[in-house]
Amino acid sequence: MGMLCLLRGSARHSSTAVLRFGAAALLGVCCLALNPSVSVAAPRTVGDFSVELPAGWKAVEEGNSLVINSPKEDCYITVLELDCFNGDLELMARASANTTNGSDLRTLGEGKGVVYADRVGRYWVGLLNDKYMEVNVGHKCKGAGPIIKSLKPSAKAKDAAPLDKLLAVLNSPENAKWLATGDRPDDAKIVEPPDPTGDMPNFAALGDGAAAAPKEKPIPAGWRTTQHGQWTVYDKADDKVWLAVGLYPLTKDPEGKWGASLIELARKVGGINIVTGEGTVDFATREGAMGTVQTTEANTVVELHYPDDDGSLAELREALQ
Repeated sequence: MGMLCLLRGSARHSSTAVLRFGAAALLGVCCLALNPSVSVAAPRTVGDFSVELPAGWKAVEEGNSLVINSPKEDCYITVLELDCFNGDLELMARASANTTNGSDLRTLGEGKGVVYADRVGRYWVGLLNDKYMEVNVGHKCKGAGPIIKSLKPSAKAKDAAPLDKLLAVLNSPENAKWLATGDRPDDAKIVEPPDPTGDMPNFAALGDGAAAAPKEKPIPAGWRTTQHGQWTVYDKADDKVWLAVGLYPLTKDPEGKWGASLIELARKVGGINIVTGEGTVDFATREGAMGTVQTTEANTVVELHYPDDDGSLAELREALQ
């Protein structure tokens, strides 16, 4: 009799539990129906990343970037990743901020990257093992935190290890809070890279006579020409503006490693923040010059110039065509 009572009691409790569970499930369905903004995130693979997105959100690959948008496009998240050799994170961060008039560069801890903001969004940038990552979240964006936290390298990502490490830094509590809410400590360390000097490399030391110098062409008034081996340097006596062109022999890259010889040549001339583009290798110098390395049918051509936005350089280039 005691066992029967116990079984009956258990049955009554089980029935009550089932009814309660059913009521809770029904309530949950009703809540979802009444609040369509509440949705379960679904994993997606886009390019080098896997990300969990709520229903209706879109994610597309644009070049080296993952671009995420909310259904009403009132919230966006972009994730840029690219190879960056001989990198200097602070200079990369300043260059990135300068493109959008961003300001107030800070770091939220040693080895945790750099954060800043512009008029429309918040940024985090990081650099690790020749891999650069930049994440941008719109100021009006709500609910970005879980999406960013869900980011992982996809199965097809060729550089999964450095990406995974950068994502771990990105999702440190300080960086995650900054991107999700815009909050950061007022005493966060200011990042102030040195101002560019515009000084030239020592072209006399770089000139090894390995390739013939180009034939001289008429150049605009005010410019002068100096030859250092295969380097031709154009500058102005009373203005810190200059252009230098060096010709080097063509070098065959190792199998499957396009641009390896161009990257090494960029290093040789003092290049930092070296990135590969469409048929070119682009870089900067610590003194603020900008450079490219590319090949022609006859030579590998290295060009350096300073500053980046001087109108007279365009006139000089036109004359040299």
